[in-house]
Amino acid sequence: RSSEPVKGVWWLPGGRLLKGETFFAAARRKAQQETGLTDVTPIQVLGVWNTFFPTSHWDTPTEKGTQTVNPIVLVELNEPGADVKLDDTSEQWRWIPLDPSMAEKNGEDRYVLQALLRLKAWNPSYDR
Repeated sequence: RSSEPVKGVWWLPGGRLLKGETFFAAARRKAQQETGLTDVTPIQVLGVWNTFFPTSHWDTPTEKGTQTVNPIVLVELNEPGADVKLDDTSEQWRWIPLDPSMAEKNGEDRYVLQALLRLKAWNPSYDR
């Protein structure tokens, strides 16, 4: 990420939900906005997390940090090999293996690891 929260950390695409927006609609919108991937299909909500960050994009001299509620939605690319075009919230991207043990070994952020663990619990043979 190129901005707070979690500036400098490799993280999942995402952001706030708009009023009246479903988790799946938000996942499609954020995939398009943050990665340029327009042909995705939301498959499953893997979990909802309440996260706390010591800094945020909205920090003031007297108030710092933020709390977010994050639905983790599995989406599939309908066009494998599509070009990723990042917006200004990210500096770089990469695909990672879906194996949680590899993610842990590679030092992925704990929320990325938890998403992979939820994916494995939902469907142990998922490998797309």
